[in-house]
Amino acid sequence: MDPGEQVWVFERSGSGFDHLIFEVTRSYETHEHDTNVVANLAGKNITLFGCTPIGTRKRRWIVQAKLLEVAESRPELSPGEKGIIETFTRNFFNDRSDEEHSILATKLLKKIGLAKSQVNDSNISEQLKLYYIVVLDHLATFIKNTYQ
Repeated sequence: MDPGEQVWVFERSGSGFDHLIFEVTRSYETHEHDTNVVANLAGKNITLFGCTPIGTRKRRWIVQAKLLEVAESRPELSPGEKGIIETFTRNFFNDRSDEEHSILATKLLKKIGLAKSQVNDSNISEQLKLYYIVVLDHLATFIKNTYQ
């Protein structure tokens, strides 16, 4: 990585994630016994390091970056992902009366609530949990706005 490039880190915060944006300030190679790479640097910084050449422990590649910004983050669905959800939902509701729409919408919204709690209790990565929640939230909003 070169100076000026960004490093993004997502840190769990409440029900979402903080999106920490760092800018690379220095990138260099050093010997395997250099302990200065883990020394505290002034300010809010991150130091990444790995072995080089890959598969050996001969040298260390060091990337240092300073914190630029912290923003609460939540994955956004692309227009294509939203379109798939909405098309699937429309197909599900096709050929049904308005009365059936209301009953089905109520049942589906209850199941979405249950699915969200199951996702939160599951043993998957936090980022994947958050993505599933965003999908379920979009589905619930679309159902409420269209069929209830």
